[in-house]
Amino acid sequence: MINTISDQQSATILIAGAGQLGSRYLQGLANCQNTLDIYVQDISKQSLQIAKQRWEEACQTTVAVNGVLTNPSYQNQLTFVSSFDKLPKQIDIAIVATNADVRPQVVKQITAKCDVQFWILEKILAQSVTALDDIYILTQNSTCTWVNIPRRMMTWHQQIREKLQSDIPLNITGSGSLWGMACNGIHYLDLVSWWTDEKLKGIDASKLDSKWIESKRKGFFEVTGKITAVYSGGTRLVLESSREGSSFKINVEGHNSVWEIDESKGIAVGSDGIILNGKNEMQSSMTSKLVDDILAGNNCELPKLCDSVEMHRIFLCSLLEHWNNVNSRNDDTLSIT
Repeated sequence: MINTISDQQSATILIAGAGQLGSRYLQGLANCQNTLDIYVQDISKQSLQIAKQRWEEACQTTVAVNGVLTNPSYQNQLTFVSSFDKLPKQIDIAIVATNADVRPQVVKQITAKCDVQFWILEKILAQSVTALDDIYILTQNSTCTWVNIPRRMMTWHQQIREKLQSDIPLNITGSGSLWGMACNGIHYLDLVSWWTDEKLKGIDASKLDSKWIESKRKGFFEVTGKITAVYSGGTRLVLESSREGSSFKINVEGHNSVWEIDESKGIAVGSDGIILNGKNEMQSSMTSKLVDDILAGNNCELPKLCDSVEMHRIFLCSLLEHWNNVNSRNDDTLSIT
């Protein structure tokens, strides 16, 4: 059991990166049961402004003259900063919601200024094996670090996992059109590891398409085609992204049953006639439980960094090898996020 922070007047939370995801974390903090002293850092004034607006939407507060927001319900305090120089020395939870290209640098900047007890890091963790190792080393002095691959936290996915436990090993296919395999593939690699309690052993990326495509996020790339992942207990996962076709669905074959999972519709149908309805929960709705559990010393359901780093390493190396092969390059960094 991790140490609790219950004896403090308030817990200090840092959100580094106030973009689309960081601002949703911030919204979620408005529902925490703990009293929080929140710092939101971003070099973009526009991102900080959007984060302020989303905070106000979440808890109907107004901006004070000195730039500090106060939530009358929980007496939370919120401070927006553009640099790390203005952060307090002690941080209870640091949430790093930046893009993958700058995440190692941001973690390094935070550790240079602050002592962090707990970390929550967004995926993709980093764009190179060296950067993965850097993050791992930089966070070693903290009590614990988790990676925000959150299906493990979701009630619906917990129900699905329970149904699959007697069917392991599994043969799984996840396929759909342009669903962002380079960016989102790690979610499903982790999901299968959690379903089966198996470790990812290797990935065959030889069936990926030869042409990488520019992502919606400028400066980043995506890929279509197929990868095959194998796990320590015999489970096999095929992930496929096509240029055209239907939305993403997961097909799971076990010893005794077959399941089809459609996350967009929130329905999982088993061959035995069982139907599980649910949804992929939003970050703004999950953050309060995540943070309250960590502060209370309860178990955090996200994967730990030590486990996720190894999964990221296998995934990143397989994609990077393919990138270099098809582009006749020798890069050690892959522009995905």
